Amino acid sequence: MGLSLWSSSCICCGLTTARKSLPIYQLLNRAYISARMSLLFSSIELTVSAQ
Repeated sequence: MGLSLWSSSCICCGLTTARKSLPIYQLLNRAYISARMSLLFSSIELTVSAQ
């Protein structure tokens, strides 16, 4: 009983923390995606210019 109460409060606390850090996560995610995209496009340009 005590363990389930502890785990549920832990999950609740984790969700609250995640909700607070969500904008940071979204910013990091966007930065990561844009970095991946620019890497992808630069590699495409390299292969096109190499041919």
